[in-house]
Amino acid sequence: MRGAHLLGIAALAACATRPANGDDVYRARAGATFTSLECSQRAVASFGYRVTWFDGGTEGTLRAERVFNDGPQASRGYLTVSVPRDPGTTMYVTGERIAESSRMPIPTNPGPPTGRPTPTPTPVPTVQRTGPRRVSPGPVASDARHLVQRCGIGGTELG
Repeated sequence: MRGAHLLGIAALAACATRPANGDDVYRARAGATFTSLECSQRAVASFGYRVTWFDGGTEGTLRAERVFNDGPQASRGYLTVSVPRDPGTTMYVTGERIAESSRMPIPTNPGPPTGRPTPTPTPVPTVQRTGPRRVSPGPVASDARHLVQRCGIGGTELG
């Protein structure tokens, strides 16, 4: 019996524990109106996003993308709005930002040698690549908050 209690407590703790990478996706929800999805489509366009997926009229899903080139590394922001087809509808909004693959600069040659040249091995240019990765949502989280305020009723952030 005690083992079953410990197992139950461990299961509850696992469900209640927030994943370590949960800070890189912003989640919010609000009560949906009849026009929440259409309002979201107009709102993301006014924020500078391009709608890449739209499924439905009053219920469905919308996904929008925006390129951010304002830092040392380009990134793409994604807003996803979902209005389920259930009674007592709630709209769900997620915001995430993905850093693009980057290429580190190739080391430069120091220039022509002065004086007596010494033989040195030819440096092999190295290129270091990193794949796309999710980063802090930053401005995308702000856009998601504004979207919920503009198109939903009584929005709240989700942990």
